[in-house]
Amino acid sequence: MLRSNKKGAELTLNVIVIAAIVLFVLVVLLLIFTGRIGGFNKESAKCENQGGACTLGSCQDNARQIGTLACDLNGDGDSKDGAGVDGVCCVSV
Repeated sequence: MLRSNKKGAELTLNVIVIAAIVLFVLVVLLLIFTGRIGGFNKESAKCENQGGACTLGSCQDNARQIGTLACDLNGDGDSKDGAGVDGVCCVSV
C-alpha cells in the first residue's frame, strides 16, 4: 500500500516559499546598496520636487531656506558647486 507523505510535501512547500522571500529581500538589499535605487533619492532631494524654488542669493521674506534640498541653477548636473553657483532652495511659509 502506497501512502503519501503530506508532512514532507508541506515542509518542501514551506522551504520554497521562505527561500523565495529571502531571495526577494536579498535582491532589494543589493539594489539599495549598489545605488540602483539612488535615482529615487536624487529626484526626491530636488528643491522643485518638494515645492520649493531655487534662487541665487537669499530667500524672500515669505520663504525660508532649506539646506537639505538640492538646486542646480547652472545646469551642470550636480548641486555641489555651492550656493553662489547652484543657488539655494526657498520654500514658502
